[in-house]
Amino acid sequence: MKVLIVNPSFWIYGGAERVIVKLANYLTDHNHQCTILTTQMIQEVRKDIKETRLIFTKNVEEMAEWLGKIHQDFDVINYHNDPVQLLHFGKKTKSVWMCNEPPQICLDGRDLSTEQKDAVKFIQKVIVADKFNQDRFKKIYGMDSEIINYGVDYKFWQKGDGEKFRKKHEIPKDAFVITQVGFIHPMKNQMRTIKIFQEVKKKIPNAKLVLAGYETPHKMRLEDYIFENNLQADIIFTGLVPQEEVRDIYHGSDIALFPIKEQGGWLSIFDAMACGLPVYVSEEATCSSILKEANIGCVCETDEDFVHAIITNKDQKINHAEWVKENLSWDKFCEKMLEAFDVPHI
Repeated sequence: MKVLIVNPSFWIYGGAERVIVKLANYLTDHNHQCTILTTQMIQEVRKDIKETRLIFTKNVEEMAEWLGKIHQDFDVINYHNDPVQLLHFGKKTKSVWMCNEPPQICLDGRDLSTEQKDAVKFIQKVIVADKFNQDRFKKIYGMDSEIINYGVDYKFWQKGDGEKFRKKHEIPKDAFVITQVGFIHPMKNQMRTIKIFQEVKKKIPNAKLVLAGYETPHKMRLEDYIFENNLQADIIFTGLVPQEEVRDIYHGSDIALFPIKEQGGWLSIFDAMACGLPVYVSEEATCSSILKEANIGCVCETDEDFVHAIITNKDQKINHAEWVKENLSWDKFCEKMLEAFDVPHI
């Protein structure tokens, strides 16, 4: 099978990018021809991709031109992040959209245009990661979708060196470390994390907070709050770090905190869980439905719920790594995606 994967950009190595890397490598390993069409790809992503043809364009407009020329050379086109799904308008090549999340305009509370909704109707199958996203997609587009849970590289996440991480950042051995991984952005809700931490610290004086991820200008707003409340000695920003270092951070932490909004964070939550960490997650997190159904993790609604749960469970050994191992693997994800690619011709 010849598969064309289309994604706007690989400017960061986040969860959506990891999904594509795992899928591309799986296709290569199973003797399928894979090509990726994008505008850019950072070296960290590029080095992890196996024998996959890469086509780079200057922008999405040029990408549309390329797609118009080459789409018939492939058995199926696999679209990923917005707005590339719109490029399939008018094409008859088999198509599958891995809708990691709806367009940003929807996350901002605004409606899509009729043209944007109609363009998606040319795509034959839509894949989402969980029931939350399935319901959201139906509400936005009026279309059905299929659920395929992402995978987690369980063996990789088991190998972290927490002592190395604590030593690097001079964190005392007796410190209670709370960690959130994700790029610094309002949708990741680090401000709420800091406020929850502030209340937790009143009951757990030796608590420390680690915020790991790509730093956007939003960090300045967080820093203003941190300095105004004299928290700078207890909060660590690591900046963007490779996955191996993220793994060390998790193994050097006591809990992982994700009071995120309805965007991203899915893989980070289960990565932390694979490291053996208790995870505390907001109702808005798209994977919260999975956590509730499986009775794993702690899903909280209010800041008070987060603070109470963290303090109450502080000394309990909560470990759901085995659930991750049994239920979420990249092989399972890729096998199901390959089945999804077997859609009938239009």
